[in-house]
Amino acid sequence: MTGPGPFTDVAYLLLAPAPSGSGARPLVLGPWPQTVHWTVADPALVKRGPDESMLATVPAAFTTVVRFARPPVRPEAVRQAIEGELDVHHSALVVGREWIAVEGEGELLAAAFIRRRSDLSAGQMRRRWSHEHVKFARALGRGYRQIHVDAVATARANKALGFDDPGLDGIALVYFAHAEALRVARASDAVAVGATEDEARFIDHERSSFVALIPARMA
Repeated sequence: MTGPGPFTDVAYLLLAPAPSGSGARPLVLGPWPQTVHWTVADPALVKRGPDESMLATVPAAFTTVVRFARPPVRPEAVRQAIEGELDVHHSALVVGREWIAVEGEGELLAAAFIRRRSDLSAGQMRRRWSHEHVKFARALGRGYRQIHVDAVATARANKALGFDDPGLDGIALVYFAHAEALRVARASDAVAVGATEDEARFIDHERSSFVALIPARMA
């Protein structure tokens, strides 16, 4: 079986503003070279199981996602680019390797921030994800990327930033041209039944987040 690759080193910064009403300054992120920015348009995409029951997932507390094409990301650079105060318990820097499994981009992203099932090792989860589950993305024909998290580097980076370790195993990104294309794809049997049923073999849905991202407007 052919394995995934090639991989590119990347980092994803997940920014959660300090709770409203706390007196904290609003979060503002200025222009940042060699990065791509998204805003969370929907923090909790509805996830249904093959039997049409709604699956319990974790709504995302972060509101902004920044992709760095050239890590490592220096903690002082993060602090300098951000105005306002963050929720350090729900912000995170995720370091890993990105695989473009299916070429293509779009204005809307369905993003999954994945934690694996407790009965699987990180290696077992990744093999299932990259060798078996990827066939559903290829059948969908949309741009699709997998980010395999480097747990050690991620823990180190978050400690330096004063953030909690997010404990993520991976990030999956599926690109769509618009919201209607996303709705149609998620309602199809291939996604609502086949892909979701397969996800349950390696993803802990109750500890994972499924969100919609759109390009951010910069300050």
